Amino acid sequence: MNPSYKASVISKIALPIMLVSLGVYAQCSYATSPMLAQEKQEQEQEKLNFIEKAVEVNSDEHESYYHNMGVIHAKLGEYQQALDAYRKAIKIKPDYYGAYYAYYDMGRIYAKSGEYQQALEYYQKSIDINPDYAEAYNNIGLVYTELGKQQQALEAYNKAVELGYGK
Repeated sequence: MNPSYKASVISKIALPIMLVSLGVYAQCSYATSPMLAQEKQEQEQEKLNFIEKAVEVNSDEHESYYHNMGVIHAKLGEYQQALDAYRKAIKIKPDYYGAYYAYYDMGRIYAKSGEYQQALEYYQKSIDINPDYAEAYNNIGLVYTELGKQQQALEAYNKAVELGYGK
């Protein structure tokens, strides 16, 4: 095999995959506290740097890069950057396997900032993709509770439990 071809394959395919796996299809939750411990922030920033390097090395846009960036930005409390990254992932491939979670996490970000109508919109988009996503129904219940809409909250909570939430 031609050595330059092999190097090209490694730099365009294997390296970005390896870097993303080091960044890990990051665990999809963000901190509830205002600040992560300094060490945790540094670890998350390292993951973000790996993913950004993968984007630089690989000219093909891949939704997983941006999904991971969204997860990490959310963990770091960088909510606007998280929203932007999730939107980019969805724009690249609207039906990618993590899209339901991107919408869910966008809903969480909006709920956290008190933008409840937008939160409901994004939770619903998550459910449209994954109708069995109990966490989204639970969070819809939380938003309706915040809005004082107890009947809608109860319906959402019941659906979440029906789908196995809390088990």
